[in-house]
Amino acid sequence: MAREVAFPPANVHHHSPPRSLNYSTTVLSTSAASDSQVMEVGRILQGAKWQYRLVNPLTHGVHISRVFKAEMLPGRERRIPAKWALIKTASPDNTDTMKFPREELNAYNLSSVKSCTSFRALHDIIGDPEDRGEHAQEPPMLVLEWLDCTLSDVPSKHHLQNYPLFKAVIDAVLRSSVSLGKESLVNTDIKADNILLSAIDTDRPLAKVGDLGVLRQEGITYPVQPYAMRAPEVYQGVGCVQKSQIWALAATLICWIKPGVFGTAGNTIPLFHEGWSVSKLLRLFPDWDPPPIAHAVRRTQFAFGNHLVEHPVPEMSKILSLEEELQGMGIPAVLRDLFRYLLVVDPARRPSAAEVLASPEYQALQQAALASTSRGN
Repeated sequence: MAREVAFPPANVHHHSPPRSLNYSTTVLSTSAASDSQVMEVGRILQGAKWQYRLVNPLTHGVHISRVFKAEMLPGRERRIPAKWALIKTASPDNTDTMKFPREELNAYNLSSVKSCTSFRALHDIIGDPEDRGEHAQEPPMLVLEWLDCTLSDVPSKHHLQNYPLFKAVIDAVLRSSVSLGKESLVNTDIKADNILLSAIDTDRPLAKVGDLGVLRQEGITYPVQPYAMRAPEVYQGVGCVQKSQIWALAATLICWIKPGVFGTAGNTIPLFHEGWSVSKLLRLFPDWDPPPIAHAVRRTQFAFGNHLVEHPVPEMSKILSLEEELQGMGIPAVLRDLFRYLLVVDPARRPSAAEVLASPEYQALQQAALASTSRGN
């Protein structure tokens, strides 16, 4: 079994607040008050580089961690890189989240992440990432690049012809995957909630990949990836490989366009999430003949999936073949061609991220985006 990647330790140190700053609002470091006191609207927090006035909490349903929008203010460094930032830390009400900020900080110390602009940028750190006296009880706060929304926040029905948006999203995920591949890492949590967007209604939308605390060593056989984005080889127990990210990208976009095509949506049988999801794959790809599965639990899941194909319940009967699903989505031919190219059940035949970037299918999308921009659409 492949081991999980051991990230290098963070190499950023805590600095005391600059004495020359004179703000009317009290400036706190994380050691100056309890978490409930620090994370209050209007409070100014001291980072290693800048200061941050908390504007409002973000209560998006997918946030497990505690997340705030903050105004960036001059600090030890006077010139701020942006007006807004996102501050992310562990939730005091959920001890399981205590490790997340440090894991994500470790990811940001990887050269494959630091060198790639397709990832959401880490601006600064609040607190001391090297302080391990209390371990997970005092995790650092991450100051991250602000983007307007996530892909899941955007109604797909208004953007089915938005070629620049599709191009931006696909480009960000592909280029981030190429970069991670240099260190034999995979992003196991590609999904609409983790694709961050700005300027979506312009001819140059910006897309970046966020939430990097779940990067893992390529080949990990633990059942990673969300159910709906999970590649066939992960369900089979073969492992999550570089090309599993290609599957996740395509599945993410299809589920954004038509929720429920992949994954557990519509499941009427409790506790059989994997088997239900496998059954959808077997219906989407009726010619797929999976090889024998060695792992007993995974083998049972596939047996259950096959049973649902042969004896479908009403909710499962709604899942058609991939070709029929694509034809019914109302998307342009250039996107249908690209999805067919990406969604190959055999990872040996599925293209890599670099191959997709050089493919005629992706170049056709680029041309469509360029033409759309030229027309002012």
